[in-house]
Amino acid sequence: MIYGDKFVLMTIKIQTISESHLDDIWRIERAAHSHPWAESMIRELDSRCAQHRVMLVDEQVVGYFYAQNVVGEVTLLNIAIDPAHQGKGFGRKLTEFFLLICVWSKKLNQHGSKCVKVILKLSHYMSLKGLMK
Repeated sequence: MIYGDKFVLMTIKIQTISESHLDDIWRIERAAHSHPWAESMIRELDSRCAQHRVMLVDEQVVGYFYAQNVVGEVTLLNIAIDPAHQGKGFGRKLTEFFLLICVWSKKLNQHGSKCVKVILKLSHYMSLKGLMK
């Protein structure tokens, strides 16, 4: 990535959220949202339809999203980027990855996404609006 007059080499990974990511996700959730989810919701990973992902930059958690794919309808439930890493394009990359999941699920099986639905509280809408800059 290029920041100003500097070229910075970094490793970006987006993968399924695991238990080891939850403390960092909970910290980001509280920092990034004026009305964060309950901690119990952040720590619930066992949903049958879950499509929860974390973004790691050089192995550090910088963002995440929680989504569900229920019989062809993919719903983005929550998304955040650590405020310390906002404005660097990570939110756009994470959102693009979410949309790729929608496309992949359609190609992989008959229950692929026919519809993408985004459910956000106003405070989350403002966060998403900022992520897409």
